[in-house]
Amino acid sequence: MMKQRMVLGFAALAALAMAKGGVLLRHTFASGSTEVYKVTMNMANKIAIPSMGDQDMSMTGGMTYTMSYGAADEKTGKSDLKMKITDLQMKIDSAMGDMSQMMGEMPKEMLLNGKIDSRNRLSDLKADGQAAMMMMSGTNSATMGLFIEFPEKEVNIGDTWEVVLPKNPMTGNLEAKLTAKLEGEKDVEGKSVWIVSMAGQVPMKVDMAELMKNQPDPTGGAASGMEMVITGTIDLKSTALVDKATGKTL
Repeated sequence: MMKQRMVLGFAALAALAMAKGGVLLRHTFASGSTEVYKVTMNMANKIAIPSMGDQDMSMTGGMTYTMSYGAADEKTGKSDLKMKITDLQMKIDSAMGDMSQMMGEMPKEMLLNGKIDSRNRLSDLKADGQAAMMMMSGTNSATMGLFIEFPEKEVNIGDTWEVVLPKNPMTGNLEAKLTAKLEGEKDVEGKSVWIVSMAGQVPMKVDMAELMKNQPDPTGGAASGMEMVITGTIDLKSTALVDKATGKTL
């Protein structure tokens, strides 16, 4: 009985030490390094069309992000970032049939340059081309499905923090607030990782005619001359496996 109590006592002390110390989640970037992420999406929406009422619509697609990093600035802690977006795909189905052609021709690639800090926050983004400029507006790493923004302070397993998505054309210039959480830890293919989740609701209000004015198809796509507004709420849920050694999302 004495031995069992001593074991339980050591376990309690270990848990207390972890609670006091906490975990400082940070992403480190090696100069000249590259990370590649493939993002897929599946969305169910309702569209409001004058004289036709609300219509169900689904959107599926994806893209590939190639992220190239420079050295971190000693004062700001920010690293140079070059982002190339390729393999863009979008399919839109509704009661009226396949509406993908309304988007016009998808660009072969988009290029963005900017900064990223150790908390996965993007800044100083500059776009190469109209399509990239449209995507850049109000963008952060969470809106692109890449990373979960890390908290400012140390956290323990079970702690939560707020992630703010900036206003952008896809949300009708409305701000959204999500909740991130340090869920736990585990080993994956020989790497020790943190399990981080993020969830919340994101409002969606897209004026297709306005949005298509700046897309690369010179005709503006079929949607450029059509009054159509897509509204709804995106129920966002994501889970990231974060390498404890580097803070990289696996």
